[in-house]
Amino acid sequence: MGRKVIAQILVLALLLGMPMTALGANNLVGIANNTQWLVHFSDYDLNSPEPISVVVELAGAPVIEVEGLETLTESAQEEALIALQDAVLAQMQALGIDHELQHRYTLLLNGIVVNMPANQLALLGQVPQVIDVYPNYETFDALDVSVPAIDLPKAWEPPYGYDGTGVIVGVIDGRIDWKHPAFGGGIGPGYRVIGGWDFVDNRPLAESVNIGHDARHGTHVAATVAAVAPGASIMGYAASSPHHLGGSTLARVLAAMEMAVKDGVRVINLSTGDPYGHEDTIRTKAINRLVDAGVVVVIANGNSGRSGERTTWTYAAAEKAISVGNADTNIRALLTHPATGTKMAGVMLYHSPDIGDLHGGTFEYVDCNYGAEADLYDEEGNSLVEGKIVLVSRGGSPSGFRVKMENAAAAGAIAMIVYNNRAGVFTGTIDTKKDGDIPCIAVYQSEGQFLVDAEDKTITLERGHYFLMNDRSSMGPTPMLNIKPDVSAPGTSIVAAYPYPAPGEDPDANAFLGEDGAWYISLTGTSMATPHVAGVAAILLQANPDWTPEQVKLAIMNTATDIKHSTGESFRPIEQGAGMVNVLRALNPNVFIKPGSLAFKEVTVGETTRSLKLESNADKAITYRIRVEKHDPTHDYEIVVPRILSLAGNSSVDLPVELRVGADLPISDEENNVYCGYIYFENIHDPNDTYRVPYHFVNQMVISQMTVDPIALSFHPDASHKEVTFSFVLSRPVNDLRFRFHGYATTSYFGNTGPLDAGFHTVVWDGTFNDPEFDIPDGVYAVYPQYQLEPGDTYRNMLNTGDQTSPALAYLAIDREAPKICDVAVEVADIANHLRVTGYIDDLSRDVLRDVPVVYLDGEQLETTNRADLSGPGRGYDFTCFDALVPVELDGSTISFTLEAKDRAGNSSVQEIELLPFELDNPAVDLIDSDVHTVSGRAIPGMEVTVGGQVVEVDSEGYFVAEVAVPAAVSFIDVVADVPGWDNFTPFKQQIQ
Repeated sequence: MGRKVIAQILVLALLLGMPMTALGANNLVGIANNTQWLVHFSDYDLNSPEPISVVVELAGAPVIEVEGLETLTESAQEEALIALQDAVLAQMQALGIDHELQHRYTLLLNGIVVNMPANQLALLGQVPQVIDVYPNYETFDALDVSVPAIDLPKAWEPPYGYDGTGVIVGVIDGRIDWKHPAFGGGIGPGYRVIGGWDFVDNRPLAESVNIGHDARHGTHVAATVAAVAPGASIMGYAASSPHHLGGSTLARVLAAMEMAVKDGVRVINLSTGDPYGHEDTIRTKAINRLVDAGVVVVIANGNSGRSGERTTWTYAAAEKAISVGNADTNIRALLTHPATGTKMAGVMLYHSPDIGDLHGGTFEYVDCNYGAEADLYDEEGNSLVEGKIVLVSRGGSPSGFRVKMENAAAAGAIAMIVYNNRAGVFTGTIDTKKDGDIPCIAVYQSEGQFLVDAEDKTITLERGHYFLMNDRSSMGPTPMLNIKPDVSAPGTSIVAAYPYPAPGEDPDANAFLGEDGAWYISLTGTSMATPHVAGVAAILLQANPDWTPEQVKLAIMNTATDIKHSTGESFRPIEQGAGMVNVLRALNPNVFIKPGSLAFKEVTVGETTRSLKLESNADKAITYRIRVEKHDPTHDYEIVVPRILSLAGNSSVDLPVELRVGADLPISDEENNVYCGYIYFENIHDPNDTYRVPYHFVNQMVISQMTVDPIALSFHPDASHKEVTFSFVLSRPVNDLRFRFHGYATTSYFGNTGPLDAGFHTVVWDGTFNDPEFDIPDGVYAVYPQYQLEPGDTYRNMLNTGDQTSPALAYLAIDREAPKICDVAVEVADIANHLRVTGYIDDLSRDVLRDVPVVYLDGEQLETTNRADLSGPGRGYDFTCFDALVPVELDGSTISFTLEAKDRAGNSSVQEIELLPFELDNPAVDLIDSDVHTVSGRAIPGMEVTVGGQVVEVDSEGYFVAEVAVPAAVSFIDVVADVPGWDNFTPFKQQIQ
């Protein structure tokens, strides 16, 4: 074995010997020879030597799971993960795996993206740290598809003529390559990006050049805003640090928010976060305060939809924000079965050619099983599919889509329809584009089975739009059972600007050069959907400059259009929110209906009433027909509303909405927990003037709507409080209830209480665990409840269908560390008879809890501001700054005051400040017998000190030193300390003699 290989193995061994807090306690090492993930590649030809791009998830907790622990900083954790990734790459090389590294992930995922031959994929099973592998799908459909999908070109042109002019949109994301032609090739007045700040390197955005790949996410998002609202101005706030690929440190996001408000931003686009948000956190409260300050905040709802329901991301859970889901608006092959009129919306496989000349034609199709060569020819070797469409099943043999397609093309087929071999939507790829490829169209399993069973084997192909929700788009409801996302927008296969590669850097493998010589790339995610809505918000504010953020949100939600499965069934509100944003409908609605979504939350058999408020935005009376569309009409409940409502012009009315739940409605559980639909308001005189409000509830879910107060607890013996209160709702009696910390499933139980009846409950916890030996490090944790229905039953978690998160959870910070009072400075204030006291607080509650410590001066609470330490790449730690005026009488006596800092966990620290306004180090000498005499002392900074009539410099701490020439005839030196800006101030004067 060579020395290099031995060294690489030693590096890996050292990494695996690191403390659990460094790389995460969970699944530090995977399972050797584990290839269960090969099921993700059932549509690939794994015998092919052709390269494919794959995402490799590795063991070891990502940065987001350990940030804030005392033993590890974010940058150190990131370095540890990168070192582990390097060791894995070395193992791949030792195994003979030909690979090319494309990306690294450390913030939300510990993983890498590599290009490697398909026939070597199984070898990854021999790398113990590999825990999962996925195909890396990328496609190419441009903004010229998504922009028309939400009626934007019509809004730009007369009679409307709105493009966002005069509105500033703040993009809090990664860096922006403002030299790209998408932004006009420059920064400042006259360009699309007018300014901003790079919080990664702590410098103006104008100084951030040659960033390269690290600007990928921010550039793409900002370019999408620019395309949607071509008249709006963009302020870029780079909050992403290197290697995070779009993720942002909390400190930078908060600092960017504050700067955006000061910069006059009216709309903020925030395409960041991490899974499993909660309304009751500092992050969401900060977002809500930003909206209250008059800023429309548009946030990506997240990309965790494949993990199931209740996966809305952290920032997006904010009640007042507009959270955005990812809709797929790409051109599709629309299939119609002429004999029955059945319609299907097919999805083009990635890299498939368009249907082209087949558009509008009716063709015979042939059921060819899995698409093997034997299925395509008769016994004499004659093609069965010449000039026809091949219908094949996904999976089987051959398994790869390209092999199936090439077999069909070789037999003379003109197109291939692939139906799923399991329920649901699927997307796939033919890997690359080659001459001779034929259109490949994917449909549902049920649609494929329909075509197999149909007597008439003909199909009509058309090319057109059919909107769907992307299955990766995160879903609601939130832990407090509110509907998220609020609205959806195009976010699938969005082509927008890609930054110019930095010197010595190759462009992304999926980027391509446009006709303008600049780089572009196709990306997918709610990050791409969010800037569509941010741009729409800018257009609405140009058209309606007096609208509040709430009115902008209501206009977008109330006028959104339905998104349906190809079967015709609407996506649920927890998937699509109010629906697809439509700027034309939102420009001038006749009514605002609030709230924009109606959450009944947890209900039981019987009646529950909520209300909607309708506010007229019209000068005339309008009569609306009201109807309810249940997602499942067979469910035993009823939404009762008036059938007709007349609303006078410029008036408002409260509309009661009654929910009646029948005894036969199934109780909500992990598999059947959501009841929902839409309430429609239709103008009886104008069928185009319609609005809708989504509704949602759960029926007798065991436990829901959990919160904790306060949100931090200290185990320090000197903390001012030593307990927290958990609140929650039980829909039925339980024998016992207990709690646990995420990540410590079997050791962190506490708070057993019961039996409990149905209703609202609180449990006070003093920090005691069932296991007295258990201890938990400082940090922020998700706390989950477990319940026992009957004595002797097992304790159950409330998980979603993906076993990912609980419908009931709360985030609690464990914080033993007292806040530190740092860099206290005192100076003379501009206001007479006042001193200015400044400093900052460094505390875990800032770094981890995202909370603001409280600062007192002589018992009076001070106003504080946020400051982020952004002194270099990889940094981003928050401080709480204070700046206070203290009334004083400068009469020469000692000035004293007390500073105290307290955090939410009850930890506190005190600093006593004492100082004299003016003093000399050498106030007297026996004899001045030298030509030069040294005079030194200290005054309050801001005072003017003169020695022998000459003004001397006073440094930031108040110290001064002067060399004074003393004439022979002079026997004294006057030293004077004055405050020139204060009227009627008597200067301090001393003589050295």
